[in-house]
Amino acid sequence: MDENVKMSIGDIEKLTKCTIINSTDKFLQGTPDEILTKASKENNWIIVTKDIRMALRSLMDNVPIIYISDDFKTISYLSVRLYDQKHFPEMFEYIQKRFGYKTH
Repeated sequence: MDENVKMSIGDIEKLTKCTIINSTDKFLQGTPDEILTKASKENNWIIVTKDIRMALRSLMDNVPIIYISDDFKTISYLSVRLYDQKHFPEMFEYIQKRFGYKTH
């Protein structure tokens, strides 16, 4: 979870089918996107973010993301491979409830 969508420990514990890591649990706040993207690629992590720049950098490095758009009030799973919300139902359900947005 990028620092702009950080989850509480209580919320993390509710998601039993996902392993959630807040970026600030592993990295200092403000760590450059390139470092987070590199670590995500090496560890096969999916980045959850509201930052379009982070999303684009991650996709360019072949790191899948869940992008939350406040402008369009949507949540999208983006990857160079084709997947949709059925691959990560628990995560999508949590994000939909938290932000009240529809998935795209």
